[in-house]
Amino acid sequence: MPQDPFYWSPPWRALRARFLRAHPTCPCGEPASHVDHIRPRRQQPELALVWANLQALCASCHNSRTAVLQTPQNKGAKPASIGICNEAGTPLHPDHPWNTRR
Repeated sequence: MPQDPFYWSPPWRALRARFLRAHPTCPCGEPASHVDHIRPRRQQPELALVWANLQALCASCHNSRTAVLQTPQNKGAKPASIGICNEAGTPLHPDHPWNTRR
């Protein structure tokens, strides 16, 4: 978990645990280990504890999405448009089981 105190707060930890119980699998089929904010907290802090703004991801998909969000060309882009797949539905991560570009 990041150093940000939010991620150690009781409300976040309780919500995270409930969300992972309800969504134990990443869209790629791997077990989910991360609860990711679809619209980043930095941009929309009011959605930090909103269930509909969360997605369960495996470490690989979470790291891929985070890397995409942090690239200079995506700074300021609509977060909902940046995910683990491109517009065609092809996974961004090269090792993703659904990636056909291998």
